[in-house]
Amino acid sequence: MLTTNPTNLYREAKKRMLDIDREVNRPEEDAVAPFIGNSSRQCIKDFLTGFLTEQGIHIEGTPGIDYLLNRCQTIDPRFMTVDPDAAPCLSAADDSNLDQARKCYEVAQQIQDLVRSASANRL
Repeated sequence: MLTTNPTNLYREAKKRMLDIDREVNRPEEDAVAPFIGNSSRQCIKDFLTGFLTEQGIHIEGTPGIDYLLNRCQTIDPRFMTVDPDAAPCLSAADDSNLDQARKCYEVAQQIQDLVRSASANRL
């Protein structure tokens, strides 16, 4: 069952971010790009969904990251600062490309920071 409790979403995303961080910091030949990319996108979704849920917005189904980000941007202009080069991370990206996967992780970090600054909930 998909949780929509912001605290649980944030907790899971933060735990996943620690796992990604370990993977990102492995030697390049050992890093698993698909894990980094997929997990980063899941963190982005969880942070954005948690923020929207905190704002009283019910999320139906499984919307894409671009939809969630657009909704956040209409609520809080700080979300307009998400790196414009992040577009590939907002949809299915080439998960075999380590540079792209690392970029997705950077975007996840940026969104975590934005949610932390905009959220009433302590991250």
